[in-house]
Formats: sequence, C-alpha cells, structure tokens
Amino acid sequence: MKKRVLLAVSSFSGGGAEHVARGSLRGLLSDPEFETAVITCRPDTLPSLPGLPVYPAQDFRQSASFLSKAKNAMGIEENARALQRCFEEFHPDIVHLHDYLPFTPAFLYALASCKRRYGCRVILTHHTYSYLCTNDMLYTLPRGEICERCLGSYDSHILRLNCADNMTVSAAKYLQKNLLRDALRESIDLHIAPSLFLRQLLLRAFPALDVRLVYNPCLAKVNRKAPEKSEDVLYFGRVSREKNLLWAAGHFIRREPDRFFRLIGDGPQAERLSALLQGQERVQFLRRFLPGEKLLPFISRARFFLLPSCWYENSPVSIVEAVNAYTVPVVSALGGMQEVCGLLGVGHTFEPGNGESLHRALERARLCYAADREQMEKGRERLRPFTEEAYRQTLHGIYHSL
Repeated sequence: MKKRVLLAVSSFSGGGAEHVARGSLRGLLSDPEFETAVITCRPDTLPSLPGLPVYPAQDFRQSASFLSKAKNAMGIEENARALQRCFEEFHPDIVHLHDYLPFTPAFLYALASCKRRYGCRVILTHHTYSYLCTNDMLYTLPRGEICERCLGSYDSHILRLNCADNMTVSAAKYLQKNLLRDALRESIDLHIAPSLFLRQLLLRAFPALDVRLVYNPCLAKVNRKAPEKSEDVLYFGRVSREKNLLWAAGHFIRREPDRFFRLIGDGPQAERLSALLQGQERVQFLRRFLPGEKLLPFISRARFFLLPSCWYENSPVSIVEAVNAYTVPVVSALGGMQEVCGLLGVGHTFEPGNGESLHRALERARLCYAADREQMEKGRERLRPFTEEAYRQTLHGIYHSL
C-alpha cells in the first residue's frame, strides 16, 4: 500500500530549506511507492506537475505593513484551515516539515489537532536553529557573538539582549516561539539534522529526541574531472552580518596584496560591501544570486573558497559544492563548517575575525594546494552522502520505517 506524504515548505524557490525540499519532492514523485501532496505559501514556485495536490497557505512575512507582519506572526487561521482540508482530502500518513515558522503557530496547533484526530507521523528537518534559539541563529546580532544562553528554552534573553537587533522583532519572535512551543514539541515524532553538530546540540537540549543524521542533497552527481583553475579566492552566498564579509573584504584590501578575491551574492549588507569595494580591482563584488549553472563556472575557476562566518553555520552546502569543483575550502573553525571539511578530508580553518589567523590559513592553503588537489581526486567517494540519490535512499528508508 502506498504511503501518503505531505511536504510543508513555505517556498520551492531559493536555497537552504527550499533546495532540500525540492530534492524531497523530486525523490517522492519518482518513487511509485509514495503519493505526495504539498502545502506551501508559494504555489507559483512549484514546477508544473499535473495531478499533484497543492494546498495554498500564507507566509506572515509577506504582509504589506510591519504591523500586519507582527499580527500575522502570531497566527493565520487560513493556514490552519488549509491543513485541516488537506487531512480531510489527502489523509497523509507522514507530514514532513521543512520550515514551519512562516506558517505561524495556528498551523502547528492545527497539526497537533489533526495528528490526534486522524493519526499520522510528523518529521521535521532542521534547516536553522529555530527549535533551539528564540532568535533562530544561536547568535546575538547587536553584540555580534555566538550565544547559547537559552538553548532550547525560548527564554526571555532575546528581550534583554535585543538579539534580533530590532526590539519589535525581538518581542515578536519571543511571543511567536512561546505560542508555538507546546504544539510543535507535541507534534514532532522524528527530527532530521543535516550535521552531526546540530544533532548534538538538539540532544544536549532535549536528550529524549529521536534525531537522525541526514546530509543535505546538494549534488546531482559527483564531478570526477578536475577543472583548470585561473582565479584565486571566491565567496558565494548571502551577504549578511553573520557572514562577516565586510571584515573579510577589508582584510584582503589591507593584508593580502598578492591575492584576488571575488564575492558573489546579495543580502542586507550588500550596499555597504559595494561601497567598501568601490574602485577596488583585486577585491570584486558581483551583487546577485546566480543559479547553479551560472555560478558553477566561477566555482570551477577558483582555487580556494572562503567562508569567514562568525556564527554556527549548520551544514553549509557551499563547502560541498566547492570541493565537488576541486576548490579548496578555507573556513572559520566553527560549527558545521569545520565538520564538513573533516568529512570531505580537505580544507583549512582559522579563528573567525582574526586577521593573522586568516592570513596563516590562506598561506597554508597556497602551500598545500597540490596535495589538497590530489586528496580531493582520491576522495571523491566522500562526496557521495551529499548527492540527491543518497538523500533519496536514506529519506525513503526513514519514511518506510514509520
């Protein structure tokens, strides 16, 4: 008998949770043992798939005004009704949440109620630290520091420290998290962590959780042919405070006169980064998110990939994508960054925010480049757990076990 799986994801366009949800959907649709439905706030981001049941919902972040956003963050009843309708019509055996915050607490109350009434199993894939941290990040923005003060408790530290760097947003997050806490924890049967680092954090906060380690699917296939390299250092991704790119760009201007550094991406600090690099030739910023096929040539040309984040990156797929293109990672010695480098057997780490440490890491990477390239050639099988096929097999094994 086929199992019916409901995927819940706010959008299928973008990176992170959206990228993994796309992989989940492709895998389910290709497997005749499953029937699939989707509840999403952005049905327009789905590919044309005749016969796929789709239940539209609302994302509180898309409200017109700030006051509307704050109000809707506490609950959108239409989302609860959409989920109830899905249970009445589709009768899911498994609900797989890829993100839940955009749907608001009303959605989770409805999920807990439908689970009791109709019966199902619920899986949550963790793409952020939302389950552990009121600010979602284990990071306080005003202080620019990693924070584990309220690990798993949704305590009021976010109000005292203004962790979101906006008091209204901090208060809204505090209220929303405490509204959804009981319904969320009552509903989830199984947790998926894409890194051992996050799995250990979850078990530290909640020792009784069932947490499975499943790596994010970021590779369609493992690249066996090493490309020719013509550029030096590359960053691609979000341009935000916790990525520490203003510091990194300034470091290259001051301390790395013989290196070329290209940054590709967009985000809240893009304007400041553009202003800092105006007139620079060795450090260049391409302000846009590029789709995979347009980004890949830049990754393939670069010898090194720099990730200077000063927060706990969960499971940065950018490192995997870099190594698949034979590009050596140079990353902050934090969280999932050093874990992924260890899994792939290549990479150099440095103390985040320490210019001398970064300089030494870049010099080590330069000196070790030939050996690192050989290691990457020999270690292609280390990339296999991050392929879409490995993810599909692992996830479907979990579905069948429930």
